[in-house]
Amino acid sequence: MSFLAQCCGFGRKRGEDTDPLLPRYEDDTSRQRALHQKLHTYQMLRALSKGYMPSTEQTIVNLRTLLAADILNPNNKELSDSGRALIRNCRTWLKLFIEILRTKNDQDQIQDFLWYTTKSRISLDVDDISYSASRVKARADARAAYESFRTVGGLLLTNADFRLFVNDVATIGREVLADTAFSLSSAAEKAGKQLELSEQEQQAVAKPGADEGNLPSKQELEQNAEETSKVIGSEVAKVGKDAIESAKENFSGSQKDTLLYRLKQAILKLRTRTDYHDSVSTISKLIQRYAIAYSRVADTAVAAAQEDIHTNPALDRAVHNFWSFLSSFGDPNAWKELEQDFNKVMNHAKSDPQFESFMVEVGNAVQRMFTDPEFFDNVDQKLEELKEKSSKLGTESEFRTDFDKMLRQAQVTITSVMEDKDVNGLLLATKRIYTILTPPNKVTNPDLITDAIHIFLPLLIRSVQYIPIPRVEVSVPEMDLLLENLVLEPGRNVNSTSFLPYRLLVSTKNDLEIRKTHSRKTVSSTKSLVTISINGLSVAAQDLGFWIRGHAGLIHFADEGIASFYLDERGIDISLDLEIGREKLEQILTLRGVRVHIHKLDYDLRQSKLSWLGWLFKPLLKHLVRRSLEKALAENIVKALRAANRELVFARERLRATRIADPQDVVTFLKAVMARLTPEEDPDLYTRVGVDAPKQGVFRGVYTPGSIVKLWHEEALRAEEAVQDGEERGGGWRNDIFDTPVL
Repeated sequence: MSFLAQCCGFGRKRGEDTDPLLPRYEDDTSRQRALHQKLHTYQMLRALSKGYMPSTEQTIVNLRTLLAADILNPNNKELSDSGRALIRNCRTWLKLFIEILRTKNDQDQIQDFLWYTTKSRISLDVDDISYSASRVKARADARAAYESFRTVGGLLLTNADFRLFVNDVATIGREVLADTAFSLSSAAEKAGKQLELSEQEQQAVAKPGADEGNLPSKQELEQNAEETSKVIGSEVAKVGKDAIESAKENFSGSQKDTLLYRLKQAILKLRTRTDYHDSVSTISKLIQRYAIAYSRVADTAVAAAQEDIHTNPALDRAVHNFWSFLSSFGDPNAWKELEQDFNKVMNHAKSDPQFESFMVEVGNAVQRMFTDPEFFDNVDQKLEELKEKSSKLGTESEFRTDFDKMLRQAQVTITSVMEDKDVNGLLLATKRIYTILTPPNKVTNPDLITDAIHIFLPLLIRSVQYIPIPRVEVSVPEMDLLLENLVLEPGRNVNSTSFLPYRLLVSTKNDLEIRKTHSRKTVSSTKSLVTISINGLSVAAQDLGFWIRGHAGLIHFADEGIASFYLDERGIDISLDLEIGREKLEQILTLRGVRVHIHKLDYDLRQSKLSWLGWLFKPLLKHLVRRSLEKALAENIVKALRAANRELVFARERLRATRIADPQDVVTFLKAVMARLTPEEDPDLYTRVGVDAPKQGVFRGVYTPGSIVKLWHEEALRAEEAVQDGEERGGGWRNDIFDTPVL
């Protein structure tokens, strides 16, 4: 009775006094070890998502493992010449990349930089100069700058007064160009008359040999060239002066008043909008904040004393590691000189007390220009004041000289980086790969397309041996089912084990019907039939954990354990008969028939209270389960094809409506075509595919026997202290999961 009570979920759990004396963890350990090997790639991706990174040594080992893969075997005789060349260059590229990692990142500088950057903290305490700018709560980063400029630009372009302003500027610009063209024509005519040949010079070049008697000396040639250049130079300078005078004339007086009026009207209408005002304030605040930050970041001691910038040691280590990695490319001496020149420039900015006040005034001027129409009444005076202040910056400390020297040294450093042997080799290999992928005068390489379909794609599918699904939850009114450690793998079949079927056959039949109607006209109709046959599709799953609770009417039962199932050898055969009608109103994809046949099904139950029933009635249960699976697969295929037909019909109508609407950009067009109505969910059916247990519901805190997710939680709890210690030691990003297992 106690056994039946436990099966029905009413029995009490075993206590410690009823546990066996001998340990039973050896079987769990071996099973979990095998499961870890199957989930190795998945666990590496999960570790990356959690912030862990492979070391340089681990990365090199994984890349060398990739070099040994079948897909990168250049000795495959079935490949075309382009395919073999692509494989060879890809292998060369990987080898050069490994060499760069080994020589440039041997101390894991990149990983340390990324890790310390996430742990770094920096805070700026800058006084707000502008009251309106202080109301803006935007973040001072590149995203805020981009969004602010885009908002201001978009609102300006949609404003009617601003468009009239642009039109007036274009009109005045055409007048300036016209005056310049007339001046250029006059200058060319004048220069032509001054440089016109005399009659004696014309006769000298009119006939062959007529100029032999007039041999010019060196001084005469130089004098003629000098006179010619003076004439041309004077006329060119005159044209430039005429263009400047024309611009001043056309952009002054009534034209200037008209332009200023248009600008004022545009600003008066736009400054009432909150998004425009906030965006302009953000731009102004960014100019002030970054200028002050850059001027103070050179000397951390002074910054700390002034309490304007607060950093933690992780930021210093991040900058040091990044600089160490960056300076490993090219000439190290060039990087040292660049660092010295940069420090000189930053010292100038720090030592000049007028630098920060100047940048604050620039930010305030930008904000007033976009928000205050009265700014344009004395714009010339304001610009002259800013120009005068900028000319005084750095005059005593030779700021401009050191700044130009830093720019020249930066160019020399970048040139040395591009001339680096490792970088040159990697760029050359990349260029070769690009040339193979896109040969001259061709969009794609047809040989590579053939190789991809017949060789690369099958090898890629064959290399996928495991599809992990950590957790599947299904809840219906009759039962609750939980599956964990579900790792789908190819079953044993005729050829090598892979998810590829043994055979895929696609047969098409096109019927054309032409008939005469009662109105003495002829009409035609076409019918396209497609038969898709998939033979030998095999799949298996070993050691998956299950947890089930049945509550159908008066029958209640509960069980959990470990199961394995095999659909291998001849596997599953699926055949579909489809009709494709492009011109039909309601049916584009019609299913005429579906056939599913499972040749072999086998299963195994362990650590289950009902395992003896599964063994006793196995012949009968195998037949029942096989027929049930065939029926379920066929019904799901019918539902999927009906849904596909519905989506195709609706997509066709959305495409037609979108073409009529004629959107102005491609993104809007794609959004309109891809918009779809999501069907309502079945309230009696709950399904979930995930990694961890939900925080609420019937599956809250429930795990199956041998759950790898539960094991991860236990390992994480044990490793919390070690991870914190690792952060202090600088090894918090390391993880043994990136080690390549030796089989």
